[in-house]
Amino acid sequence: MDILNGAVNYDSLVKIVDFMKVSDENLKFIANSNDAVARFVDFFGNCSEIKVCESIVEILDLISLENGAREKLNSLLLKSDKDSLSSFILVLRNGSIKSKIKSAMILESIAVNSESQRKIAEKEGILYELYNLIAVENDRLAIQAGLSALLAISTSRLVRKELIRFGIVKTVGQILSSFDFSSTVRAVIEKALGILEMVATCTEGREAIC
Repeated sequence: MDILNGAVNYDSLVKIVDFMKVSDENLKFIANSNDAVARFVDFFGNCSEIKVCESIVEILDLISLENGAREKLNSLLLKSDKDSLSSFILVLRNGSIKSKIKSAMILESIAVNSESQRKIAEKEGILYELYNLIAVENDRLAIQAGLSALLAISTSRLVRKELIRFGIVKTVGQILSSFDFSSTVRAVIEKALGILEMVATCTEGREAIC
C-alpha cells in the first residue's frame, strides 16, 4: 500500500484513518502489519504537532481493538528509546475531547502488567492529565475513560498518595453527586466507587474519605 510507504504527515494519516474505517479487512491489514504499526509508534514518539499526534492516536485506538494488539502496542509504546508517553501528555493537555478519551483508553489498554503500570504512572505529567480528565471535563465518556485509566495504573501506594494530593476524593465525591444512577452512567458510578475503594487502602485515603 503506497500510503504506508510514503511520508508520514497529517494528510497521509487522515487517509490511513479513512482507509481503516472502510472495512474490517482494511483495519486488520493495518493492525497486522508490524512494520506499519512500528512506524506509527516511532513517529508518535517524536510528534510535536497536535493534529498529527491526534491522528496517530486515532490510528492506535483503532488498532487496539484487534486481537493481540494490546501486547504489541505495550511493547512498542513503552520501549525505553521511545517517548510516546510525552506525546500522550500533549494530547491529554491540548487535544480535542475525543482525542483525550482515546488517549486514556489506549493507556488503560497497554497497562497490561505491573511494569507497564509503573512506567505509565511514573511518567511526569501523565497522572495529573488523567486526573484533569475527570476533574475538569464534564463529558461522561471522558470521565469514564479517565477513571478507567487511573484504576488501571494506580497500583502503587505512591501513586495513590499522589492522586489524594491532587484531590481525587473530593473530585470523585462531586462526580457521584452529579450523576444519577441510571443505566447510562452506571459504568461511571462503578468506576468512581472503585477509585474510592482503591485510595481507601492507604491511611491518607481513609483520612480524606472521612
